[in-house]
Amino acid sequence: MPRCLRRSIAVWGLLAIGLCAGGNAAETDRGSSGTAYRKEAIAAMPLDQLSPEQREKVHSVLRKTSVYRRMPSAVVQCDAELHHFVLNHPEILANIWQLMEIENVVLQSTGPNTYRADDGDGTKGEVEFLYRGGDTYLIFARGSYDGPLFTQPITGTCVLLVRSSYAKSSDGHDKVTTQLDSFVHLDNVGLDFLAKTFQPLVCRVADYNFLVTASFIEALSRTAEVNQMGIQRLASNLRELDPAVRERFSQLAAEVGMRAQARSELAAEPRARLAREAPR
Repeated sequence: MPRCLRRSIAVWGLLAIGLCAGGNAAETDRGSSGTAYRKEAIAAMPLDQLSPEQREKVHSVLRKTSVYRRMPSAVVQCDAELHHFVLNHPEILANIWQLMEIENVVLQSTGPNTYRADDGDGTKGEVEFLYRGGDTYLIFARGSYDGPLFTQPITGTCVLLVRSSYAKSSDGHDKVTTQLDSFVHLDNVGLDFLAKTFQPLVCRVADYNFLVTASFIEALSRTAEVNQMGIQRLASNLRELDPAVRERFSQLAAEVGMRAQARSELAAEPRARLAREAPR
């Protein structure tokens, strides 16, 4: 994707922070900016679990939303525990993309629930996990862009509602469905009008980024199933991570491999039994 287009997406609430990569996640719907979806997403937000200060952050965006978008639901075959861990530690993906030279985004943990982001091209922001409830995440981001795309700095805020559901496929693999609702507020009134004008184009790109990010996590899981040592070597090179996060990521790679081996052995059992019981 051209860097200028990535920067445009970053302006829209820093959606690029943790939402850019490559793959083939299954798409269960086409995404929407409709009012019904917007109301459902707001109703699903765990606002009663937030502090008054946190609720005000959310309401400040909801009251003046420049653009709302529900991304297409992404369905991937991915180890549930690995998926959950990566969602809780988005700096893992950012560091991997740096290492692979896919993206230059730096996502640095600044506290238990906060991050500082910088894409190196003028986009900077602060990201806060307001709520983590196992399968539901509510995220607030405040960002700015100062670069050649616009004549003056742009600032804005964003609220992201991420929901995941987990199921088992017939062959024992974990199947993960993830849904993302984004609410973006741009401080500049003129840009607010521009945002609505170009909303269809930007939404298509944001949809794509979300789906391919889900596929990237799926690829990590599939690779760990067959080459956990390779993922562990990758983990050892993720020097931007907190050592405890890096160590747990490495451990998870080994566990994913062991679970895959157990599934393979379980699937082979009936065939082996039939072979033993077959008439000679």
